[in-house]
Amino acid sequence: MPPAENLSSLMLEAASYHSEGRLVEAESLYRRVLSSDPDYPDALHWLGVLCQQKGDSESALEYIMRAVALRPEVADFVNNLGNIHMARDEIDDAETCYTKAVSLDPTLPNAHYNLGIIHRSRGDMDEATTCFRRVIEQTPDFTMAYLALGNTLQDMGRQEETLACLKTLVSVSPDFPQGQFNFGFALKGADQPKEAEAALKRGLALTPDYAEAWNVLGEIQRDCAEPEVAMSSFRRALELEPGLSAAHMNFGTLLKDMGKLIDAETAFSQALEINPNDACFHNSLGLVLMLQGRMPETRTACRKALEIDPGYAAARSNLLLSLNYGNNGAMVVLAAHREYETIHCAMLAGEIAPHGNGCDPERRLKVGYVSADLRRHSVSCFLEPLLTAHDSSRVEVFCYAEVARPDEVTERLRGLAAHWRSILGMSDDAVAQQVRDDGIDILLDLNGHTAGNRLLVFARKPAPLQVTWLGYPNTTGLSAMDYRIGDAVTDGEGAEATMSEALLPLEGCFLCYGPPRVATGVSPAPFAECGHVTFGSFNSLSKMEDEVVAVWSQLLDTVPGSCLFLKCAQLSDEKMCDLVRERFVSRGVASERLELAGYAPSLEAHLESYGRMDIALDPFPYNGTTTTCEALWMGVPVITLAGKHHGGRVGASLLTASGLPELVAGDKDSYLVLATELAVDEERLKSLRAGLRERLTGSPLADAATFASKMEDAYRRIWETWCGDHAGGPGGPQ
Repeated sequence: MPPAENLSSLMLEAASYHSEGRLVEAESLYRRVLSSDPDYPDALHWLGVLCQQKGDSESALEYIMRAVALRPEVADFVNNLGNIHMARDEIDDAETCYTKAVSLDPTLPNAHYNLGIIHRSRGDMDEATTCFRRVIEQTPDFTMAYLALGNTLQDMGRQEETLACLKTLVSVSPDFPQGQFNFGFALKGADQPKEAEAALKRGLALTPDYAEAWNVLGEIQRDCAEPEVAMSSFRRALELEPGLSAAHMNFGTLLKDMGKLIDAETAFSQALEINPNDACFHNSLGLVLMLQGRMPETRTACRKALEIDPGYAAARSNLLLSLNYGNNGAMVVLAAHREYETIHCAMLAGEIAPHGNGCDPERRLKVGYVSADLRRHSVSCFLEPLLTAHDSSRVEVFCYAEVARPDEVTERLRGLAAHWRSILGMSDDAVAQQVRDDGIDILLDLNGHTAGNRLLVFARKPAPLQVTWLGYPNTTGLSAMDYRIGDAVTDGEGAEATMSEALLPLEGCFLCYGPPRVATGVSPAPFAECGHVTFGSFNSLSKMEDEVVAVWSQLLDTVPGSCLFLKCAQLSDEKMCDLVRERFVSRGVASERLELAGYAPSLEAHLESYGRMDIALDPFPYNGTTTTCEALWMGVPVITLAGKHHGGRVGASLLTASGLPELVAGDKDSYLVLATELAVDEERLKSLRAGLRERLTGSPLADAATFASKMEDAYRRIWETWCGDHAGGPGGPQ
């Protein structure tokens, strides 16, 4: 046997080779030592470690077990034996080893760290954090312990502690890329986008090929309204990792927001090719198909999302929204809305507590408006005049705003409310509790099943009386929603049979329009200058059903020389323009008779575009609302077809309230006749154009004071009924 000192020298040389990654040379020396002394513990131990590095776990296990048998008191040996068991997915054996190692040497950081990893894998987060904190106490520069602790705290929802931990990590190890990345991810989750962006960029400067970091960086840039920069980041992520489905998804969302609907559809489809069982991807595809007006395919995508995740409330809302387009039977649509209640809301009924609102029928009422659209949005065109005209002696107004990007309209509305609550990011339970804490008497939903709705707040019944109004042309399906506001035109006899709520009818129109605040005058009728009549519609492509295209094509054929001007955000995409042209060309309309325009850069430019049409055509069976009012304001008469149910009768209500019932058709033939007769009556066109704005401003449709009084009277009626029903109950006289 060679002298011990020679074996020691060989071990030192082997260790040097090992640390340099020269595994072949290191292994040769370890085996030389063992050929001289088969029971040399250190050589057995390190040869086992090396075998594990090479992927030979069987040999690794054999060598390290021999080392432990010879020197059971060496904590490092026992810890590394645990590592072998861990690699072999022998978790219980690994835990036994790590626990033994800690008992042998309580100051061994690796053993505490490894125990923490096991606890975390088992969901025992408190024990895991204890282990990781112990490592950090003993070894303040143990990078991976900070990372693991940060990840664990993140999983526990302890956001502030997560940020503090990761902030320390990047301070201790500024050149550790994963630390910067995780810090950036955590900062994004804490709604600190600029700080998150800076951390991610520091990480990418160290490791520029991390696709996930580019993806998250793109999300931040997109949310900060930097679409072109975000696009570059998403593309970089996909260059690095073409199979990163989340990047395809984010890229598609960005393209959708930019109005590039066909490209967005492609991106979502690519995400689904990679991960076909992601409900969110199917729902997003459904949304972009809806924007294109492809409702059957929209419904297919939403139903697939619900097949994967039946509890996906947003996907079900999108499905319900799509049912408002096309001639779907009213009772079928009602049944689908009631299904929302059954699946998403029924389980909450037992949690509804009695309301403590005092049953005084004459006191000032606390009224809350809940909406994601308290910004530049059609909803605000009808809410703002009401808030402006509300009598503060009769109602105390609360606004609950689900608004991610406030704008100047948001600020105006904020100034009109006695109380403003931002509910963005709040849980449904938290919002419901806020409503209860505010003592709201009547809570109004302004979204229905549109984007950003908080119907699951209403399902918790935080207010004694809950009402849906304005933002959605159908029932909510919620038993917790007491009333739905309509009028005699939109919701006539038999309407209540098609809704889950009781009808709360207003005298006259159920809406009040607030004219734009920009000074845009009425332009001369374009036919007088160009020599032909131009029909137009500024409604979303979602409302341009095949039936609508057929009727409009027939109208163009009936009125020689006439043109059709279509304008909406979706037509900012030239690919969409090509598809729309093809729909009309296939029905015999020459493409030169079509004028298509996309998103206008300002409200002034948008309103001025009405100067390029003589007659506005209301789509059916889902009418326009804001577009009808804007057209009248800009001197453009609107032809509407009154349908069977609320969404198809809004145009009739608006025109009736404006004193123009003669522009309401009862069927498609009458619609064609009205449009044709008006198109050839030049004097009437000129007269209407000259007087429509004045007629609108003098009509009940623009009388905010009277409308607010009607709404307040309606609130009072239902409140008096509630008080009568609940006198003697909680909050009432005893």
